[in-house]
Amino acid sequence: FLAENAMLGEECEKHGIKLIGPKGSVIEAMMLKI
Repeated sequence: FLAENAMLGEECEKHGIKLIGPKGSVIEAMMLKI
């Protein structure tokens, strides 16, 4: 899923787009635990 991609959150933040969901850093941390 695109929403599970950490880059999506980072790119949205960089371009000023509000994303409903966790920040890219949070998704990266979750991926490290899996």
